[in-house]
Amino acid sequence: MSIGGYIILTCQVHGENIIDNRETRQWSKGTNDELLCYNGRINNPKKYEENVLQGNKFSLKILNVTKTDLNVVYQCRYGFDAASKFIKEDKQDKWLSLRSATDVITFGGAIILTCVVNGISTIDSDVTRQWSMGNDDQLLSYNGRINNRRKYEETVLPGNEFSLKIFNITEADVNVAYRCRYGFETATNVIKITDDNYIYPPTPESTIVSYFMDKQTKTINISIYFEKVFPLPNCSINVDAPTFDTTYICEDEIVMKVNLSLSLQKRVACNRLINISCHIAGNQYDIWTFKLKDECSLKGNSSSQSILTITLIPTGLLVLISVLVIAKCLISQQEKKTRKGNSSSQSILTITLIPTGLLVLISVLVIAKCLISQQEKKIRKGYPTTDDFETKQPHGPSQRSTPDVLPSSTHISTGERLPTITEKTTDAIDISTLIVNNGFSYGNWSETEYCAQGHFAIGYSMKVPEKKTSSTRAVVIFHSSSPILKLLNVFIMMNAIRLQCGRPHWKGSSDFGSTVIGVEGSWGEWTSSQLCPNGEVMVSFSLQVEQQITVDKTAANYVRFKCRDIGCDNLGTVLGGSGKWGSYGAWSGYCTVGSAICGLQVKMEPKQGEIIDDTSLNDVNFCCCKIQL
Repeated sequence: MSIGGYIILTCQVHGENIIDNRETRQWSKGTNDELLCYNGRINNPKKYEENVLQGNKFSLKILNVTKTDLNVVYQCRYGFDAASKFIKEDKQDKWLSLRSATDVITFGGAIILTCVVNGISTIDSDVTRQWSMGNDDQLLSYNGRINNRRKYEETVLPGNEFSLKIFNITEADVNVAYRCRYGFETATNVIKITDDNYIYPPTPESTIVSYFMDKQTKTINISIYFEKVFPLPNCSINVDAPTFDTTYICEDEIVMKVNLSLSLQKRVACNRLINISCHIAGNQYDIWTFKLKDECSLKGNSSSQSILTITLIPTGLLVLISVLVIAKCLISQQEKKTRKGNSSSQSILTITLIPTGLLVLISVLVIAKCLISQQEKKIRKGYPTTDDFETKQPHGPSQRSTPDVLPSSTHISTGERLPTITEKTTDAIDISTLIVNNGFSYGNWSETEYCAQGHFAIGYSMKVPEKKTSSTRAVVIFHSSSPILKLLNVFIMMNAIRLQCGRPHWKGSSDFGSTVIGVEGSWGEWTSSQLCPNGEVMVSFSLQVEQQITVDKTAANYVRFKCRDIGCDNLGTVLGGSGKWGSYGAWSGYCTVGSAICGLQVKMEPKQGEIIDDTSLNDVNFCCCKIQL
């Protein structure tokens, strides 16, 4: 008889056809005749259960057998007759069972496997314990010695069990066999996922949340892109607005790629703390929180620039004139002493004071430029800047327990971009938008410009300043019409990107098509075109951006791409170099297999005049298209 199971004892009354309920029935045990049941009345219903069977039999069921229930005599009585039986404990060999203590697998979470050694009461530390996985029996733990302590943890539990905890569950940890060993015994269990036993929550690395403002429709367009998630998220926002629409779904073996979009009226979104949360399998994940101030409807005011120009430049000139007048007075007093053939003092004063005045004037202008740089964001024309958007980004999507109520390839991004995915009525279908999270914040988004039907981006060129500097901003390219302000409004880098379109699997110039630009800035010259290797198309990009410095800003400096065959799924080859300032951010996602970059949308700042620093091209999005079959 095994511990933890049950025992059924049957009492048969010979000479009777059926059990007579008027006769006494009784069950007892032990040498002291402990009463267990009398005519169906049980002294411990959780432990015993009596049944009157068909014919001349009745039985007693002993539940949850322990050692105290074994190696003891049981008696049954019917009327004045009795029978007894000694129940002896069976001697069993040890055997193992392996089970998972985790009902729902959460990727990024943990799984606990428990190995039960049946037939013993406690785990013997002198007996070998071992955990392994996979067809090659990869060793994970041996007598508590773990091969990767950040990934695995073994625990010897009270009684006859020991467990293995697996942290940070990934695709490599599931649909694979795990084994526990105790001595010479082995048990195996496959951790297999089904559609209803796992969750793949969003993570910062696999989630992009972006928004941009459409001034013509007066709406805020919000987009959420999940590179890896399961099951389908149900997302909402904490304002009176419709739910998110699903604009793109691509299912993989374990995860799905999902894009959701939502449009808010600007009057609803402005000056509100907006929180986006998503429900996934009964759990709520806080995805993103941000706030748009009242300045989200900022029209811009160039009067501050004019006032600064009108005020500070005459001030500098007055300082120069004052210095020259003082110099003249000092020279007049000195003339009487030096009139007879000695003009050296006058020369010395002239040489000294005039450059001093010029230095004072330049100092005034430099101070003016620094003050203007601090105020630029408040007087830029026609659009809000980063100071007009207060964004709050968690370290990752945070989870709250139900019912309080949301996871490559990329990052949660801050900034006003990611237009919603659209479709065209041509034979090239716009299926997704590639973005990066390090674009600069000034300027307005252009309309999207596409390659011709059936053509994709196979190369590119950039419009950048023709003159190159060495290693310092002291040597500059001047673009201001004012000779004095050329010292202040110093440098602009990338002014436009031009895509060379062509046929997929192109072989030469005969397969080239048109070029697309989007919007072109005012400065610089076009570089020579850089082309993908023969037959390849562009499928991903990265942007080199210089974030704001005290005086001069160059924003986007350079762009590079990855090329590959339109029908292949590989990392691709890098096309492009580096600009003068700033650093590259993370690569965007990839166009899916069978698609490639086919168009672009640029964020361009218009000319800002004499005082305000120009940045020109600030950010760019690229569209992916595939051929309609």
